[in-house]
Amino acid sequence: MDFARIQEKDFSVTQEIEKIKASSNSIGGIVTFLGTARDISKGEEISGLEFECYAGMAEKKLMEIRERAVENQGIEMTHSWRVSGQYQN
Repeated sequence: MDFARIQEKDFSVTQEIEKIKASSNSIGGIVTFLGTARDISKGEEISGLEFECYAGMAEKKLMEIRERAVENQGIEMTHSWRVSGQYQN
């Protein structure tokens, strides 16, 4: 199972959570964060967002963050997915 993945296509959060739950019986909690484009920020109208990244570098950094969490916080497992691309309101 991927611990960090960058992709352009959408994915099912429910399916990803089910894969994580099926991967281990020692998981005691799953936390998710879903960002979205909003229509206004600091009084300015926002028409959309565009996310870009260098996938190889971003995945490496996500793995470094994961390793620190495992070492410093006693977390057994983390998974990170980021979808790059454009989002319209």
